[in-house]
Amino acid sequence: MGHYATAQQLFAGALVFARIAAMIMTMPGLGDTPAPSRVRLAFALLMCLVITPVVYPLLPVIPL
Repeated sequence: MGHYATAQQLFAGALVFARIAAMIMTMPGLGDTPAPSRVRLAFALLMCLVITPVVYPLLPVIPL
């Protein structure tokens, strides 16, 4: 079997990515039109990969 992410880990990553992507898209400098949207989303994904393991224990569980 391979190593796959659990549903809880995917939920946590999606929460962090949504928050960081919204922040980066509206940030002065990066949120302007000269910065391509692919660059902004790639930066948001990179920040998500760095921040998610740090805040993972503090995030809520998946609502049922």
